[in-house]
Amino acid sequence: MIAFWLKLKALWMARRYAWSLLRLFFDRRVPGTLKALTAVGALVIVSPVDLLGDIPILGALDDTLLLVALGWIFVRLCPPAVVEEHGMAAPAGRLKNVTPGGRSCA
Repeated sequence: MIAFWLKLKALWMARRYAWSLLRLFFDRRVPGTLKALTAVGALVIVSPVDLLGDIPILGALDDTLLLVALGWIFVRLCPPAVVEEHGMAAPAGRLKNVTPGGRSCA
């Protein structure tokens, strides 16, 4: 039963991380070239034409691991102040002043 709750918690954390990445991706303060390179990298990973090939033992799990690594690299290359703002807003479930001069999402 404990393993079930640990899996559920991991899925919940993955969902929160994915939403944080998505909000960070659509933030205007993140450079467009970084967004474009990340999008192209994600398309290469998930495309039906498997350019990278699969690791024999892992199967489709290697694509998932590559996407997680791509997300980690994307966050590391984003401006630290923007990442910190999104990281602090994620636990509250709302964002304040995400786009300068835009409407807040609160």
